[in-house]
Amino acid sequence: MRRLWTILLLAMFTGFTAFFGTFRAGQSPLTPVDVPDSSGILKLEFGLVAEQPREWTGTARVAPGELLSAWGWHFIAPDRIIGSNRWSLSTRLFNDPQERYKGQDLLPAAVLPNGVYVAFRAPDAARFTIDTNHGTFSIDLAELKQKGWLTFLAGDAAATYTPLVRPLTRGEATQHDFPAVAVSGMGVFVSWVAFENDANLVYTAHRAGNVWKVHRVSRHSGDYYCCAVAVDGSRKVHVIWGGYAEDRWRLIARTLDLDSGAWGPEQYVTPAGRRQMFPRMATDAGGTPWLTWQEFAGGHHQIFAAYRRPEGWSEPLEISQSQANHWDPAIAAAPDGSIYIAWDAYERGNYDVFLRSVRGRTPGPVVRVTNAETYDAHPSIAVDPRNRVWLAWEQAGANWGKDWGVASKAGSELHAARVARLVSYENGQFYEPAVPLKEAVPKWLSSMHESPQVAIGPNGVPYVFFRHYLHRIPRPEHELAVQIGSEAQTLQPWYDTVRSVWDIFVTGFDGANWLPVRQLPQSSGRCFMPVAAAVRGDRLLAFWPADGRTYSDPHVKTAQIQFVELETPDRAAPSSAMKPFRSEAGGTPDAAPTERADLERVRAVRWQDSAGGKTLRLFRGDLHRHTDISADSQRDGDIIDTYRYAIDAASLDFLAITDHTGHERRNYFRYDWWRNRQIATLFNNPGHFVAFFAYERTVTYPGGHRNIISTRRDALPFPISDEEFTGVESYGERLFPYLKQKGDIAIPHTTATLMGTDWRENDPKAEPLVEIYQGLRGSYEEPNTPASGRGNQPSGFVWSAWAKGLKLGVIASSDHYSTHESYACVYAPRLTAESVHEALKQRLAYAATDNIVLRFEAVSPDGQVYKMGREFPAPSPPELRVEVEGTGPVLRVELIGNQRILLARTPASSTDKFVFRENGGSDGEAYYYVRVIQQDGQIAWSSPVWVRRGK
Repeated sequence: MRRLWTILLLAMFTGFTAFFGTFRAGQSPLTPVDVPDSSGILKLEFGLVAEQPREWTGTARVAPGELLSAWGWHFIAPDRIIGSNRWSLSTRLFNDPQERYKGQDLLPAAVLPNGVYVAFRAPDAARFTIDTNHGTFSIDLAELKQKGWLTFLAGDAAATYTPLVRPLTRGEATQHDFPAVAVSGMGVFVSWVAFENDANLVYTAHRAGNVWKVHRVSRHSGDYYCCAVAVDGSRKVHVIWGGYAEDRWRLIARTLDLDSGAWGPEQYVTPAGRRQMFPRMATDAGGTPWLTWQEFAGGHHQIFAAYRRPEGWSEPLEISQSQANHWDPAIAAAPDGSIYIAWDAYERGNYDVFLRSVRGRTPGPVVRVTNAETYDAHPSIAVDPRNRVWLAWEQAGANWGKDWGVASKAGSELHAARVARLVSYENGQFYEPAVPLKEAVPKWLSSMHESPQVAIGPNGVPYVFFRHYLHRIPRPEHELAVQIGSEAQTLQPWYDTVRSVWDIFVTGFDGANWLPVRQLPQSSGRCFMPVAAAVRGDRLLAFWPADGRTYSDPHVKTAQIQFVELETPDRAAPSSAMKPFRSEAGGTPDAAPTERADLERVRAVRWQDSAGGKTLRLFRGDLHRHTDISADSQRDGDIIDTYRYAIDAASLDFLAITDHTGHERRNYFRYDWWRNRQIATLFNNPGHFVAFFAYERTVTYPGGHRNIISTRRDALPFPISDEEFTGVESYGERLFPYLKQKGDIAIPHTTATLMGTDWRENDPKAEPLVEIYQGLRGSYEEPNTPASGRGNQPSGFVWSAWAKGLKLGVIASSDHYSTHESYACVYAPRLTAESVHEALKQRLAYAATDNIVLRFEAVSPDGQVYKMGREFPAPSPPELRVEVEGTGPVLRVELIGNQRILLARTPASSTDKFVFRENGGSDGEAYYYVRVIQQDGQIAWSSPVWVRRGK
């Protein structure tokens, strides 16, 4: 009967939400996919300089001509479009005190502007008349097209012009991503990777005149990631993409002969490769295609290049030269025949940008572009007709990825700040605009400029495309909860509304001033979705994927390739306003000055396991990290940056990306999960770094949030049923049998909150560990634990689980935002996914907030030694052995048994070593574990040992 009522209530809720969605849809603005007859798009912006939000109503007219369609910019109900030319909207506060989730954090603007897009058909001589409740103004189309951006009403309103954005692809189920473009006298060539039917295909579209012809490049569906395209001087088109097979990522090449229309065979660029990624291409002045890529070789990520010969690809040239990790190459050709390659590298505890030229097949010296403590990464490169090299990259704060969380905030978060930098390089000198981009844009747009892509227009002016992050304020309907039976049982919509939106903006620098910034309509998407740009005649063409999310509609749909042909009437300024660019160390203190020595000590640890007959090594990792894939992500950033953090900034041995699967019922989820697994295999290098396949199941209390950790490339998230979500059926009935069947494990977290559990069920084979601490919120060990996470569900504390006799080892993890202070420390024989996973199953693990070495074991009266995490019988209390090597002076070492502190030591140094045996005690089961607290607040917790005492 209870299940029947639940089903009926679910049906009622479905009907209610369907009606609610229909009602909302009726109030939503009309968003055109394509308006073939349109002359362009007029964007009207309101609230640019206001200090307080206010309502704007208005009407647009054009003469001669007509308005075809209108849709909202930052619309949220009750904002609305009326017909094709009227609107009613409101501007809003970035940080409204009444909102549960705040907006942008560090902005000089108080108000988020709002506005409308209008698609029109009109000649250049047309004039728009805009009537609003705050004033009337007129816009001459010819002037707007010439200047790009005009302001009105004392700067509080503005108009921008954008040529019509058109779709290159369409589809309800196919995801199109990673476009690359090449232009020659034979036309425009755009390549991309598509995801359909749980596999990838590679396509190339060729436009001659105004007609597109699409080619399927890959012969078969496969596991493909990223692509590049170039056209040589003999009328051949070369497409390169990454392909995964037999645990190897190698670059695959295929060539189209434009004269015969025939495609050649698929061939590996360098067959011996194992981890090749991020191909980029350019054609030099002599018509020779060049390729650059990132590859894991010799224990590090390096940058290589090759060029196309008549008989095939050349042997790789090693472009990077140090033993650091080198990332994300970019390539451009110069009129003088040179090739330039830019990349970034983690050489001195931060990312710096580097540049190298290749002339006549011979690389020149490596040139360091940046030399500061800041994060300088993801470079883009272009060369103008004067052979000046233009470099753009994104910059974040110093100590990127170092300590940030409950224990300390000495570092910079992964995605708290981004600015775009632009420099030119000529005659061995670097120059930059006298006014940086962040100061030349409207105040509301002055932060979070990411993934800049530089391209030289037909006028010789460098243009910069960049992504801008905007936190979308969730509305009440996206957190709707329907009570079922009691206050403890509520049904919530699936966690599928995104809070983060990235849009593409474009500007240029004429040598003296930044040109007006224009937003590209229909460009919203995830954190990193690349722009590919090239010149065709007198137009600058740009291609990008957009996934359908908008500020108005928080649901991701499918990624489709969009493009625009930008008119570029701008000319270089008669005089320059650039200054020498200097990037020098600013004296920012290192947030982790002892880390190198600490890691040497950690990696030297060897611990003999007599029970297993193996030598154990100590590995550190994070088993709970989010990216922008998670709907609630605000400052996590892109998945590739998360791997950068793990490999470089945190020097982890293993990582599990555990994005939420609440949107599993949406078709785009399959693509998110596919990309997650692809990227894990890109960076999984046994012996150096291990990447798991993982996700977070988000079930409310008492089911609880759990991270699922797998070693299987074919793993699929186990669905959350309505019955489980509402507590009609338990996680034990559904989840645990599945995990045991597949060999995966679950790790619950924040257990003493409404994200936690009351420990009503446990299966030690399916759930051997608990996250006792996380950097975002703190510890859920017990009510008085250090670094308390402020639990509001006492039955969920880890002590409660142990009191019930549950066999749970412990780890620490980050969750959102926090970095560099939460480690799952694991003793395993080898650094492979299988070895570490098996050690997790055996609970050979401990939790730490710093690089603390902790050994804890028990010796039974018969001399058998049992490492932490194990259980055993003993007729009397065992001997307990503890050894601590801290990263600083240890304040207190506590040996805890059955929720009692049995021994508390206060060593006078960073190390401690002792043996303890409990006196007396009753028969039955007892557990013991160790808690270490340093003077600087860093903590470590061992997994317990469990002893069955008595005969």
